[in-house]
Amino acid sequence: MKDILKTPPDEATLKSLAAQAGVTVVGLVNSHSTAFKATKAALTGLTEETAARLITQNPRIMYRPILSNGRQAALGFDKEKMEAVLAGK
Repeated sequence: MKDILKTPPDEATLKSLAAQAGVTVVGLVNSHSTAFKATKAALTGLTEETAARLITQNPRIMYRPILSNGRQAALGFDKEKMEAVLAGK
């Protein structure tokens, strides 16, 4: 287990997690979070590099929790996806 708020993931880790979850790095951003709204950034037109930088600077804007088995990842509190990751499906 890793506390991403204390040790934010680097760009390579973000790209890996995004690929495992089947989304882009921009897809890791929770646009409904208070932390994201405080950045005043627009999700539309956000590049992968800018999203990675924003997440690294403020990991609270990411969907959490993130559960990964190294091959696939589940973002947020999605019970079915979490169970699939745990089962390795």
